[in-house]
Amino acid sequence: MHRAAFLALLHIAAVPAPMRAQSLDAAKRDQLLERLHRLDMGHTDWTLLRDVGDKAGALGSAAVPAIEAEIAAAQTREDQRYALRLMGVLARCEPGKGLEMLAGAVAADDADTAAIAARVLGFCGVGAEHVAAVVAARLPQEQRKGVANALALAAGDAGATATAPMLRDRLASGKLAPDGVAWFGLAVAQIADKEMQGKALEWLQSRTPLQVAAVLLVRRMREPKAEPRLLEMLAATGDNQGYHDWILGSLGACGGDATRAALRKELAAEAADQAAAGVQMVAGQADARRLALLRLGDKDQVQWAKGIITSHGEGQLGGIGTSMMSPSLARLPELFGKWNLPGGVEVMTACLADKKAPAWMRAYAARGLCWRRDVRGLQAAAALLTTEKHPEHEFGVPDALHAAQQTLHDFVADADRPDYLVVERTGIELDDETLARAIAIGRQWQQWLQKKGSKVAWHDARQDFEDLQYWY
Repeated sequence: MHRAAFLALLHIAAVPAPMRAQSLDAAKRDQLLERLHRLDMGHTDWTLLRDVGDKAGALGSAAVPAIEAEIAAAQTREDQRYALRLMGVLARCEPGKGLEMLAGAVAADDADTAAIAARVLGFCGVGAEHVAAVVAARLPQEQRKGVANALALAAGDAGATATAPMLRDRLASGKLAPDGVAWFGLAVAQIADKEMQGKALEWLQSRTPLQVAAVLLVRRMREPKAEPRLLEMLAATGDNQGYHDWILGSLGACGGDATRAALRKELAAEAADQAAAGVQMVAGQADARRLALLRLGDKDQVQWAKGIITSHGEGQLGGIGTSMMSPSLARLPELFGKWNLPGGVEVMTACLADKKAPAWMRAYAARGLCWRRDVRGLQAAAALLTTEKHPEHEFGVPDALHAAQQTLHDFVADADRPDYLVVERTGIELDDETLARAIAIGRQWQQWLQKKGSKVAWHDARQDFEDLQYWY
């Protein structure tokens, strides 16, 4: 990074930390180190990174010496991921120092390390203005496509609206590879201001890469005027299934009668073709067309989703009982809350009350209530974690426990919330160690929620770019 650019970054980023004691007592230092060491793992858990950053940030500059010592030790390793996560935590306590380290890592020769540093920058929870400063200083000179993509995603993840013109111009240049078009388009859609939102329909009509951003931007805006063009684009996507599903997701947010008619016709024709060919399909399969219709409140698809939930994802194929449980079906109860579907609260509370319902499905029912800012969702997630006995060989229990704890951290903003502890999802079966950890986590949350009552500070979960069918 050029020195002048980085000095400008520091001018923006080096906001003084609140005045605090300059050293931690032994107990607080030990607790801080314990939290930092949780980040020393083989993969990056973004929820854990944000939680550790929140807790360290509350200590302010007093936490800096301990974090810097950990970074120095971690930088001697071949694998730099732990050091990068620690830099993200440092940025929460003293933005100037943490950002300087992350900016240096983004500019490093190793492209993989640089890309991870950029993702840490976007996810660590430091202010959007700080992320914007780093991206603005580095992106114009960044030629490695993977690193440039990661910087764009960092801007989108952090809500760095000041970078939107720069990202838009790079997207519009026509020089990005297909994956770059996708990720820059996503970032622009996330951070577009009102002026850019006013261009969304124009971009949608264009034959430029800005069209990709527009597909997602009109979804964010729920712009009904986009429906005719989206239907045209849907018919023209051909074998590009990923982009096809992006468009369907947007039709679910923007569409009306024309979308309902088109998608119903397509599903009916497909079912007729399968019947004529003697092919029997499992009725519980969820694709982007069904989900688009579900979001639009289509009665048939609402009944289909309710049937999947009440049947626990079980069905018949050729007279043989089958379990159809999958991530998309487990998530159906959440969508009743997130998308404000008819009778949603009743569906979610009934699922939670049904003790025979799969834990995975009940975890998402709890999450759905949290989208409504209903404290019963938090209570249900904590209760699921404390369940001491799950049905033997039930599919998805480790995923359910992971989803339950993540829900609590995604929606609760209070800094004094219980710590995030990783619930491993290393296999289908639930082992005793994972169960014991989940129960301990759940009990901490139950105690905290009982003390907090209805005075929970809420925020909405971030939108996950890896699952664009459900984005916004």
